[in-house]
Amino acid sequence: MERLSSLLILILALSGCSQNQQEDLATEESEEIAEVTVLGDIESQAFLTEVIGNEATARGFKFGIPIDSVLSNESLELFEDRPSHVGFVYERNTFESADILYLRDSQNKLVGVDIDIYLNTPQSVDALFATAKNHYNSLLEKSPMDTLTWLIKPSGYVKLKQVKKELDNGLEIKYRQ
Repeated sequence: MERLSSLLILILALSGCSQNQQEDLATEESEEIAEVTVLGDIESQAFLTEVIGNEATARGFKFGIPIDSVLSNESLELFEDRPSHVGFVYERNTFESADILYLRDSQNKLVGVDIDIYLNTPQSVDALFATAKNHYNSLLEKSPMDTLTWLIKPSGYVKLKQVKKELDNGLEIKYRQ
């Protein structure tokens, strides 16, 4: 009988621990979900500035500079270095991020930049898209061929594209010489 009582107490104690673990997991999951936010106007401007900078060029790097200059001056985390490009990542604690690829030519000079921005919601895409359009409209001349392309003088351009898919929400920004 004493063994049965001990076994019953042990089972009750274990089920109580299991209940607490499940409650802890549920709390952690709801805290993570609460961090997913929709970008507003102010947040969109700050996010765009953090990713592309305040200039007409991507993050202040001009076409034709050596890729070594990008490698030594870029403040973001390097995630790949390939013959065609070097890639850096920008991450926020809200699960939003950007991959920035600096494209190089055979002389190891900067000839383009591809920026893929990943956002949590379609609403955030809309807000950042509008902010990016305003940014480029204020700094650059629109291309006569395409309303989402702006000219970088003397011989470059930047193209903006909105991406809204079930699992992929964001922007693609391409700078070319």
